[in-house]
Amino acid sequence: MHNVHAQKEQKLILLNRENQPVGPTDDVVIELSSFLGTMARNATLCPFDIFDWRSMDTKQDLWDYTKEKYIIPEAA
Repeated sequence: MHNVHAQKEQKLILLNRENQPVGPTDDVVIELSSFLGTMARNATLCPFDIFDWRSMDTKQDLWDYTKEKYIIPEAA
């Protein structure tokens, strides 16, 4: 997954009506899923002692970093 963290070019993410990623290809969707998983397993970004997502200080940082790597519609 280092390739996503190092990539300079953003990849487009297409969403369905439920705002779930569906494209443009299955490979991009799988890559996005893996990328999000690497961030979720990072104890600095997602501390284990936070039980309520709303009280997490780093959630905007996570979203901003994700949007640096992918073009995600504002509706998401």
